[in-house]
Order: sequence, then structure tokens, then C-alpha cells
Amino acid sequence: MTNSYVEKNKQSLTELGDYVGHLSDDQLRKHIDENWTVAVSLVHVAFWDRRASQILKRVLEDGGSNLVATDVDVLNDALLPQWRLISPRDAVAELLAAGDDIDTRIANLDQETASRLAGLGLVRLDRLNHRVEHLNELKKLFA
Repeated sequence: MTNSYVEKNKQSLTELGDYVGHLSDDQLRKHIDENWTVAVSLVHVAFWDRRASQILKRVLEDGGSNLVATDVDVLNDALLPQWRLISPRDAVAELLAAGDDIDTRIANLDQETASRLAGLGLVRLDRLNHRVEHLNELKKLFA
């Protein structure tokens, strides 16, 4: 697929992966706020990339007619205890694996399917905004 966000998705994952790949385990455990650590933030990004990948998969398999929008804050709050259980290095690995999975799926979409997915409003094909948001947050934290 030749949409402008395909390359930007790839670049955003590479930049985020390069940045967090140089952080120590102690830095990955650093608190961003009362509840979230750097590692939790990375698993959070990975989760939303995995969710997007599953939406794409289901839409391609059966049209995705049974999919519904979700309350982002409720999901984040519900998953937070599980995200905290993931080790810092596993968080980095999952971030990269999930990002690669969704970026590959998006890159392989034809224009018609991409337009249909965009029209459903269930998933953003431009993954870069979420990644850059968290990357910028980390850069401020370690500035």
C-alpha cells in the first residue's frame, strides 16, 4: 500500500524502539506518574497496536460487522494491573513485535480495504501519532 502513513508508521516504530532500546532496566521502571512506568507505557502502546491488528484481521476475514468501538480509558484502567506484571525488557520486545505486526498488516492493505477500514472508524491506520505521543513523553521524562 502506498499511503503516506505506511512509511511514517515504520519510522515512528523505529524511532521509539531505538530510544527505549537504549534505556536501562531502572529507567524502564521509572514512574511517569503514580500508576504508570515507562515499561507500562510501552506495553500500553503495544496493546493498542495489537488491538488494531486484530481488527484488521477480522475485517479482512469476515467484514468486521460485529466489531464495536471501545471506551479507551476503561480498557487502559482495566489492563493496567496486567501491564505492570510485564518485565521491562519484555515490554520493549512486545512494543517492537506488536508494532511490526500492525505495520506489516497496514502496509499490505490494498487501497479499497484501507478506505473501508477508515470508514468504519474502529482503527487508525496511522499508528505514528500514538507512538510519537509516548516517545515525546519519555523524552521529557529523561530530559
